[in-house]
Amino acid sequence: MRILVVTPFFYPHVGGSQSYMEDLYAYVLSSHKDVRVDVLCYNTLGSPKTQTYKRIRIIRISCWNILTDQFCIPHPFELISFLFSHRSSYDLIHASTRFFDSSLWTPLWAKIIGVPCILTDHCVGHPIHKNLLIGHIATLIDNTLVRVSLQAYDRVFATSKAAQSFLKKTFGINAKVHYAGVDTTFFTPSEKRTSRKIRVVYAGRMIGSKGVEELFETAKKMPFLQWIFVGPGTLEKQLQRRVQNEDLNHIRIRGEVDKRTLARILSCSDIFVHPSFHHEGFPGILLEAGASKLAVIATDVGGSKEIVIPNKTGILIPPKDQDALQKAVMHLVGNKMLRKNLATALYNHVRKHFDVKKTSEQFIASLLPARQ
Repeated sequence: MRILVVTPFFYPHVGGSQSYMEDLYAYVLSSHKDVRVDVLCYNTLGSPKTQTYKRIRIIRISCWNILTDQFCIPHPFELISFLFSHRSSYDLIHASTRFFDSSLWTPLWAKIIGVPCILTDHCVGHPIHKNLLIGHIATLIDNTLVRVSLQAYDRVFATSKAAQSFLKKTFGINAKVHYAGVDTTFFTPSEKRTSRKIRVVYAGRMIGSKGVEELFETAKKMPFLQWIFVGPGTLEKQLQRRVQNEDLNHIRIRGEVDKRTLARILSCSDIFVHPSFHHEGFPGILLEAGASKLAVIATDVGGSKEIVIPNKTGILIPPKDQDALQKAVMHLVGNKMLRKNLATALYNHVRKHFDVKKTSEQFIASLLPARQ
């Protein structure tokens, strides 16, 4: 079986939807020798045109970055050349995330070459942007062009029940839920040291809609804790300058790190905070934090509550609620037994339901109807 994954952003770009495809197909290739996977993506970071990574062959098309780390447009002649020369190369086309231009042309190309085409959508809600005009234009496109393109796919998958519900209510699309998975042999817990300060960590993109600025303001008020912010994005340099200028020695802005470093940071931390008000589908970082046995605080957005069950596997708070965020952190800081119980419950929940071996095999089984 020859599969082409079409996604604007892929390795070395960092993001949840990229990690979803990377983890899924890395496992599939390691366990199914009859499968070959290529990824067609846009060259947003000036990487090599072609590269093999985790047995996945990556083909990168030159592009224009319209909105950094959010939206880009491929060079048309280079894209068309690839599509024409590979019109007989694949048995299945798998597009990632609606709204991107690739989600519009992928099903059309698949129809032309007579190959089944599926989409995995991650977003719960229309695209958002701090510029209201851009946000309104994005919503208009979502309700028109995207609505039409969704009907052209043979099957649509959603990464959470929340995303499934949004697709049904907004576009009338019956999507099947397929959750992300986590490698529970890679993200593992370590013994927590009691001789140091409690360590609180955030990992994700450093952009406004992820709630990073709100969390930073909370961290400023709690110098009795160690705070680590991990991930790339437009806010990274700004926060680094603030740490230096305001002498915030208890806060570290690590920026982008590789997965091995992220796993090490998580394993030796105590609390993970996910303060996003982004249109989250199913935040894979919550699975990684759970597999690392951290107590988790997350905002009630998208599919987060499908991982963080309130007061059972973590603490769920309203988005953009600074007071609730501070209270949740202090509640965990002041109650060691609660931290331990929530961390253990989430750890067991993730290992039972979201191990990548289980979720990937479920997905492969789901592909069979699309191939018939």
